[in-house]
Amino acid sequence: MLSVFTKQWTAHNAQLNAEGTVIEDRLIMLIVDESHTAASGCSIDTSVHFIKSVEKKFEIDLFDRTLVNFYHDGSLTSTHLHELPELYAQKLVNEDTLVLDPLVNSKSSFDVNFKTTIGNSWIKNFL
Repeated sequence: MLSVFTKQWTAHNAQLNAEGTVIEDRLIMLIVDESHTAASGCSIDTSVHFIKSVEKKFEIDLFDRTLVNFYHDGSLTSTHLHELPELYAQKLVNEDTLVLDPLVNSKSSFDVNFKTTIGNSWIKNFL
């Protein structure tokens, strides 16, 4: 589905140089090389509609912004932001716990900051 979508994804009738991938069976990442053609408001709306179609097909919620993906005992697990203080009190997470930060907004930021510690992310504010 991602390959089909990115091959036909356009902005102002210009083909976007885009790719998509599923990360850790939890997140969908869409990347656009904006040096070729920049994404526009309409193309971003199109991507949202695509992600919503994936949600519907697989009966999942990909827009839950309260979900935190973190590593515990070597496995990726998920919890909601409001549950972090309890996990912190139980010593199941701490500032050194690795998390996936879905708020990265560029390839260079993804390479450096996507997998980071809670202490180095915005998530620390919820401990």
